[in-house]
Amino acid sequence: VVIVGLVAVAVYALSLFNMFAYDDVAVISLDKRVHSLSILRSIFSISYWNNEAQGLYRPLVTGSFAVDWAVAQNHPGWFHFVNVVWNAAACILAFLLLAELFPIAPALGGALIFAVHPVHVEAVANIVGRAELMAAAFMFLAALIWLRSRNRAFIVLAVSTLYMLATMSKESAIMLPPLFVLLDLAATRLRLDSAGVKAWLGDRIGPLLAMVAVAALFLIMRAAVIPSLGPSNIDAALEMASSGPPRFYTALQVWPQYLRLLVFPLTLLADYGPRVLMPITELSMPVMAAVAILAGALIGGGAAALRGHGRTALALLWVPIAMLPVSNLLFPIGTILAERTLYLPSFAIAIAVAAAVAFVDGEAIASRHRRTTLGFLTLVCVAFTARTIVRIPDWKSTQSIFRAQARTRPDSFRAQWHFARKAVEARKPRTALELYAKTLRLWPYRSKLLKESSTYAIKMGDLPFARQINEQGVHTWPRDVDFRRSLAGVLIDLGDSAQAAIHVRQGLMIAPNDKVLNSMNAALGHWVAKP
Repeated sequence: VVIVGLVAVAVYALSLFNMFAYDDVAVISLDKRVHSLSILRSIFSISYWNNEAQGLYRPLVTGSFAVDWAVAQNHPGWFHFVNVVWNAAACILAFLLLAELFPIAPALGGALIFAVHPVHVEAVANIVGRAELMAAAFMFLAALIWLRSRNRAFIVLAVSTLYMLATMSKESAIMLPPLFVLLDLAATRLRLDSAGVKAWLGDRIGPLLAMVAVAALFLIMRAAVIPSLGPSNIDAALEMASSGPPRFYTALQVWPQYLRLLVFPLTLLADYGPRVLMPITELSMPVMAAVAILAGALIGGGAAALRGHGRTALALLWVPIAMLPVSNLLFPIGTILAERTLYLPSFAIAIAVAAAVAFVDGEAIASRHRRTTLGFLTLVCVAFTARTIVRIPDWKSTQSIFRAQARTRPDSFRAQWHFARKAVEARKPRTALELYAKTLRLWPYRSKLLKESSTYAIKMGDLPFARQINEQGVHTWPRDVDFRRSLAGVLIDLGDSAQAAIHVRQGLMIAPNDKVLNSMNAALGHWVAKP
């Protein structure tokens, strides 16, 4: 326990020098709700973002930010310290959970890989990743009690309480009950035959029903604050493939990335939106690769469970179950892939490592092969540690995040959009307009981007560029009256009253009571017939 805790703290000590970055700014720095402890009286009736369109409900995390603000005000070091503590707690609990399934040495090997895995950096070094840390810690503790305790009343009370705390920290924790089934298979508490299932249900039905009640209560509380299951602000790629087979194809293509990030996390990104991952409208190689990966995990895990190889089933099925709520397969969410969402799923790698160490530690394996295997795992642990330490400073600030993103993927439209905004703040109009143009070339399908670019181009007097942007907006979103209004105004300023009249007329057909369009209609006079 001491070794795992010290490693987890030491690896992330550098994050204490990070600032508020990326989503931290909106969720903590600019959200005045968390700047007072009075929010604690209402945290169960408010959304996580001060914007219900994000569709997130995480009252315990919101409350923790309010407590941190009361302690340290606008000083991010304390917030990061709390994240480091939560991560260390989760790593220690992961070790204790592994120790229920494996001997101590293999459990330690798996826990150390979990503690230094580079895919965790976004969850630990970015403050809003605390949702992942808190949910995982509560889930690991609940799983530990689930496996260790023989007191049914205590299990019902403790597990249902921790389950509620986990779901109140992050919505995807709702998948804990099926993960418990896998753990019982791994611990040989459940056999998949009629007698085994009957005995298991007799033993576990009380806690399972209590968890069903907790899940129902959580969903009712969430629905009272956020009516929809998913957000209305969805990922940019999914905006272009938001329903039917294209949505499933677009979501499925991410699974090879999940596998890469879990096994070979050399390339790490803050944003996987266009053009890193693109909408997919038909079957393609990434989709077929994803189907093969998922089918292999599900079929292999199911076969292992039926044959009594519970630990193999646990390793293979942990990721598909844990990832399901954030995979965009059930409903589209605000990101197509976020590395922080792999915090809990990456426990599967810890299980696999522990199983490998336990296997090579057996008497049937020659000592030479044993040393080779353990040496390889040590090398992986060192490499993971180095990659994690190098990655942490990338999350120091929003600027450093996007600099790292642009270094690795200069075609990331969101990185170029950020640089355009920074050029606006620095009062460098020529640079800003060039960056807006570059961003639009990379991804001209985000209406907010087009409107922002158009507004700035008009302000800077670049009317031809503003016309081009708004014509693109009218073409892509013909029912969005904002683009009609803006384009008509630009055309008037350019002296093209005839074209302006057309767009005023079409805009009034969409919004007949629009005051600006009616004013243009009156000003244009004979050019515009009444709609």
